[in-house]
Amino acid sequence: QSLAPPNTRLNPGSPLLTAAGRGLGTRGILDHVPRRLNAAQREALRALSRQVRAQLELRLQTRELRLLAQRLTLATDAASIGVWDWDRSGGEIYASPVCSSMLGYPPDRGVADLALWLSRVHPDDQTAASEKVRAAVAGVEANARDHYEARMRHADGAYRGNRGVRRVLTVDGPRDAT
Repeated sequence: QSLAPPNTRLNPGSPLLTAAGRGLGTRGILDHVPRRLNAAQREALRALSRQVRAQLELRLQTRELRLLAQRLTLATDAASIGVWDWDRSGGEIYASPVCSSMLGYPPDRGVADLALWLSRVHPDDQTAASEKVRAAVAGVEANARDHYEARMRHADGAYRGNRGVRRVLTVDGPRDAT
């Protein structure tokens, strides 16, 4: 038994493929009356196909990114590696939950604030740590990599050694590294 209304015809369409040739689906037309499409109607269907393909590709890419993010989280959590990201253009700092838990803090009270992070650095290490931060945003080259070591105040009040590896991913301007 057909799910389509009576006298409905399927006019076969064309496959929807990604740029890499991966099949996403097929575009077809349901109609009550067989007809030939004029040039404008054919172009409208091609435009619709491009939009559907773009939406399906976006959905596929979103699913793949979500899977990659889950894998990264599993790997960094298993290795007890804290990951942080400083978006200088927006002024936002993201810190993974491991960054906070390494120092005994809950995730919402972690290192997602530069002043808070610096306040947790041992007083004897603050000058060197501040210089490392300044160097990171003072026009270094993209992909520059270095590390720092500093004692950080744990939630219990004790100081513990901390080693960070920094990599500048992009340099947006002469003094704006992210």
